[in-house]
Amino acid sequence: MHTLSSFESGDSTGQVSLAGLFNKATFSPCESKMDLHKATSLICRGGWPAIFWVDESAAYRIPKEYIKTISEVDISEVDRVKKNTAKVKLFMRSIARNIATEVKISTISYDIQNDGDEISSQTANSYYSALQRLFVIEEQEAWLPSLRSKTRIRTTPKRHFADPSLAAAALGATPKILADDITTTGFLFESLCFKDVSVYTEALGGNVYHYRDENGFEADQIIVLPDGRWAAIEIKLGTFEFNEAAENLLSLKKKFNKNAKPPEFLAIITATSGLAYKREDGVYIIPLDVLGL
Repeated sequence: MHTLSSFESGDSTGQVSLAGLFNKATFSPCESKMDLHKATSLICRGGWPAIFWVDESAAYRIPKEYIKTISEVDISEVDRVKKNTAKVKLFMRSIARNIATEVKISTISYDIQNDGDEISSQTANSYYSALQRLFVIEEQEAWLPSLRSKTRIRTTPKRHFADPSLAAAALGATPKILADDITTTGFLFESLCFKDVSVYTEALGGNVYHYRDENGFEADQIIVLPDGRWAAIEIKLGTFEFNEAAENLLSLKKKFNKNAKPPEFLAIITATSGLAYKREDGVYIIPLDVLGL
């Protein structure tokens, strides 16, 4: 279950169609109005339906109230087991600190100890299971392509909240705070992109995975459709990261050329390029506010 995508909430024009990219539709460069300020605003506001009838300040309070309700009421009711509210909040804060990464539950337990509290592995697992049953936490599974290569593939899923605004609320983040912490913003923006791309991909019957192997080849998102077609995407806030990301995607494509069908497209989703376009190397640059189904 997802909250509204950027296209559904009116924050994306949808001029670049995900289905169109898979179907080799004509691609035309288009202007983007997205910037860092807009990205941090979308992260903190979220895609809750109530945004259509409340003002901006009220919209920012929605995920905060949801975090409070989850920790104080919902998480204990889902399995009828009373849970420690303070530890639940610390648990969600730890997941938020590790958003869009392959963090292990044992690492989250250790992280909570550093916050001055203790939580057993059994308790941590019960909290995580309850949050999954509430559809608050979502896993981005690792892609396991059918290859003859003996290269070891990392299989730990990435952890996300159902909406990145919940992670921002758990951290006590605001758009201004995130603007001063680009590293955290980068991970939260990746989670925002995962939510949007998941909505569009599920409408096509597909799934969104991540990929990383022991040799350093990786992709933030691997979209796989039911007919086996796939695409690789990197998520980058800033334009200064484009060349490295494109080189990585092209290396990934080359790696699979001999053992699997090539990707339908390679793309970088961003917040700051000002324009959706196709690079000379064939990699698409797609600001989030022009992407749609």
